[in-house]
Amino acid sequence: MLHDGLGVLWYVLLAILWSGFVLLESFTSGVGMIFRSARSETEGRMLQYTVGPYWDGSEVWFITAGGATFAAFPLIFAEMFSNLYIALFLLLFMLIIRAVCMELVYKDDNLTWQRGMAWGWVLSSYGLALLLGVRFTNLFLRAGTEEMQDGSFLGLLNKPGILGGLFFIAFYRTSGILWVTLKAKGDVVDRKRHEALYTAVAMAAMAPILMLAFNWRSNLFSGAAFTAVPVLWLLPVASVGLPVATVILLLRRRFGWAFVTNLGAVALFMVTGFTGTFPYMVAGITLFEGMASLKTLQVMTIVVGIFLPMILAYQTWKFIRFRHAIEMSYFE
Repeated sequence: MLHDGLGVLWYVLLAILWSGFVLLESFTSGVGMIFRSARSETEGRMLQYTVGPYWDGSEVWFITAGGATFAAFPLIFAEMFSNLYIALFLLLFMLIIRAVCMELVYKDDNLTWQRGMAWGWVLSSYGLALLLGVRFTNLFLRAGTEEMQDGSFLGLLNKPGILGGLFFIAFYRTSGILWVTLKAKGDVVDRKRHEALYTAVAMAAMAPILMLAFNWRSNLFSGAAFTAVPVLWLLPVASVGLPVATVILLLRRRFGWAFVTNLGAVALFMVTGFTGTFPYMVAGITLFEGMASLKTLQVMTIVVGIFLPMILAYQTWKFIRFRHAIEMSYFE
């Protein structure tokens, strides 16, 4: 395969890796957002166990995406970690806090310890969702332009960026509630289930505003992809429509399908963004300018062709192995 072709392939793979992390992380952080709703240790353990086997798998996608960016697009990596150092450092900090608090919350019977760990899980979950939303919204706003980013962390906190952060918070909370609904049975599930409708309505309201912001304040929809292939306009249309479908399904108490459409809405948000920014990866730098040597990309392609199917097979097995719903009687 030619050098440019491999660069495009790795652009697609990185889009898949980042999107996969965003979606899989929504289970753990979403459950973290509602963790303080547990009224007893039994309820808390049940919520903890719904995501316990899976959270480390989601972080594999994050680590792989970061490592692949460094190897396949070193110039892009340097630009990201220069201009977005504070944001990425905070993201890593939240991931560490989230993992430690979730795993250690019930390792000590001291109530002060448990409350501290619980609040750590809750706050880091909200922080992760906010940072991811702000980050990707700004990426999609700015990447399709020749202008370099200014490197200001506060510059990310513009109106569309904050709206994107709130959109991700609503998505993560909805995902967490629906995940618990599918994975557990108990009083805490019954108490929280109806709240998924509120956050789903918020998502449905924010999604079209975000798409309008991309249209008015960026080159996202005037880039090479949407201009050359008009059928791709179905992506933003579907990303706006799926949150509405989630609301309808929740009203009909079709929680399984609501979970699918909720994930699909953000998956299409990510696909729309990466499609529109192509071939830019950060503001001012295209993938062709930032990609590694031909030999490096060839070796990486062989490695990923061997190991990616193994990772996918293992994670699929894990979801199948722990597919059964958790009941409160398991902890009594």
